[in-house]
Amino acid sequence: VALGSKIKEKTENKPEKSKVDFADICGQEGARRAAEIAVSGFHNILFIGPPGSGKTMLARRLPTIMPEMTFEESLEITKVYSVAGLLTEKDPLIRQRPFRSPHHTSSPQALAGGGRIPGPGEITLAHRGVLFLDEMPEFSRKSLEILRQPLEDKEIHLSRAAGTYIFPASFMLAAAMNPCPCGFYPDMNRCRCTSGEITHYLGKISQPLLERIDICTEVPAVSFSKMKKKIAALLLAAMMCTLAACGAKDATADDETNDKDTLVVAMELAYPPFETKDADGNPSGVSVDFAKAFGEYI
Repeated sequence: VALGSKIKEKTENKPEKSKVDFADICGQEGARRAAEIAVSGFHNILFIGPPGSGKTMLARRLPTIMPEMTFEESLEITKVYSVAGLLTEKDPLIRQRPFRSPHHTSSPQALAGGGRIPGPGEITLAHRGVLFLDEMPEFSRKSLEILRQPLEDKEIHLSRAAGTYIFPASFMLAAAMNPCPCGFYPDMNRCRCTSGEITHYLGKISQPLLERIDICTEVPAVSFSKMKKKIAALLLAAMMCTLAACGAKDATADDETNDKDTLVVAMELAYPPFETKDADGNPSGVSVDFAKAFGEYI
């Protein structure tokens, strides 16, 4: 009992901080809202957008906004990974929600599981977590159709000559795809796909599988202006932390100093390695340029 209490106490501690953060996403208000709704109800979601718009980035950050696992869920997932031989000596208890992203060349057996001694596949390894299919239409039709039954029953049945095996498969499906083979439709200035090619590409995903995806959201390309505002906000936060650490709060204490001058002084204090001087000896360079951008942003 004492050993079980210690294990439970260790498991219920907060898991290690993830290396990715949902706050890293710039813009994409609609897609972010759709992702939040999908996570809140454990709904399946499909991201559609051009290359480089942030579909994969969004999907990889879904586990970071999911609720922390309970002790029972942690034990359940640990059993699955123990059967698959994926536990490590450093942390033998799974305390973070799984995120599985199989390659589009994965076989149906790799997704469903099996083998001479049947073991869990990617569907089961994503139990209580996220199964992400990047470039969804590039998966084989057989691989995609395997998902239909687990999405409905939350478990997968493997029938072999030696018997029938049942593995848990309660996962959240997140998928990403381009709107056409080249990825730029409906921007006809960049898209070179014919209507037949687009129809064939979209037809790779069957209607029964689409009906099991609750949310379909567009992920448009983000403009540079939104990216710049995000960068400015992050640098401003970093600057304030640096000022607080070095005791330079007096730089922002004068109410008569306008925002631009205050930020220029603060940036010079916070980022001196990046400061440069022009021919007349006036401050210039990256740090001051960012400070001016901060002033305009505020």
